[in-house]
Amino acid sequence: LPLTPRLNHIRATEAQVDDDTFVRLAPLVDELRREPTGVRLNWGYFDGRARVQRKGKWAETEWVLADTYLPYSLGGGYVLSWPLLRAVTDNADMLKHFNSEDVSVGAWLAGYHFERRHDIRFDTEWKSRGCQNKFLVTHKQSPSDMRSKYAVVRTHSRNAGLWELMHMHMATLC
Repeated sequence: LPLTPRLNHIRATEAQVDDDTFVRLAPLVDELRREPTGVRLNWGYFDGRARVQRKGKWAETEWVLADTYLPYSLGGGYVLSWPLLRAVTDNADMLKHFNSEDVSVGAWLAGYHFERRHDIRFDTEWKSRGCQNKFLVTHKQSPSDMRSKYAVVRTHSRNAGLWELMHMHMATLC
């Protein structure tokens, strides 16, 4: 999800989100607008103690870096700023790919100096922590959940001008 048009002072920012993730884009963008130019930021919900998967769909047969995964953003949704994206793309031909793209990104960034911003408002674990209006990113949403949250946004949009819609931070979605 490119956020570049809204955040051109940062130059470019990407949000990685799954198709079952609901994003409160306006407050997310507002917070990113306050970041200094050139910030090296990985913003999301991190896990730094996960055991390496050796069986099943996410099995990592070639993971040898540590007994656990290196810290990584849980993949329901996270934000990477331009300098980190550039570091990955500039070195893409030398980077080892693991079965989980989230684990891969965590390993690729491990040696770089950047801000790893752990934020509990990113509800991106394997199971949702429930519905809370403070969440910026909510993963594991059913089609019904997504339609319900969209309906709230749509209802507010009918009753508000564009400016109010874009800044609808605290609309009750739960």
